[in-house]
Amino acid sequence: RPILGVIQNGQIVSHLLLSLSISIWLFHHDNWFLGGLVLSLLILKPSVGLPLLLLAGPWLLFRKRWNGICGMIVGGLGLLLLGVLIDFRWVIAYISSTSHLFGKYYGMHPTLWGVVDKLFQINNLSLIIGFACTVVILAVEAYFFWQKRSEMDVFSAFATIVPAALLMALYLWNHDQLLLTIP
Repeated sequence: RPILGVIQNGQIVSHLLLSLSISIWLFHHDNWFLGGLVLSLLILKPSVGLPLLLLAGPWLLFRKRWNGICGMIVGGLGLLLLGVLIDFRWVIAYISSTSHLFGKYYGMHPTLWGVVDKLFQINNLSLIIGFACTVVILAVEAYFFWQKRSEMDVFSAFATIVPAALLMALYLWNHDQLLLTIP
């Protein structure tokens, strides 16, 4: 069902799925810098892309794939500069928009933040617990990558990164779950 909506409405998540797939393919073929560069395109939708990049970073770090990390950094800085050339205040506008969306729809999304809000229903406490749960997910994934660093292939790594990133997202729309095609 989400695929039809994504195609009909021209949602960016289809481009994210393509970028993610291409970067996995590039990583699999030992083209680490280009894979990191393509992976950095996920930041075009920061609510989903940032958690994905935060989880891909430790995996690349534990695999000692410095070129992949450099590709992510170069791609991220390139996108940041491109945005600044168009509108130098875009970061402030994005943060304002995101905080408005997060406040408006907090607790409604199928993410960790929605579950925490439903369980605790106290905004200040649920924000702290949601943040703590996000840190725990990051720590568990990092520990898992560290333990399996020599035996985990690219596809297996992203099969764990994508669901964890979608759980960590501040807000998530149903069509964003199209990324679960990878795992």
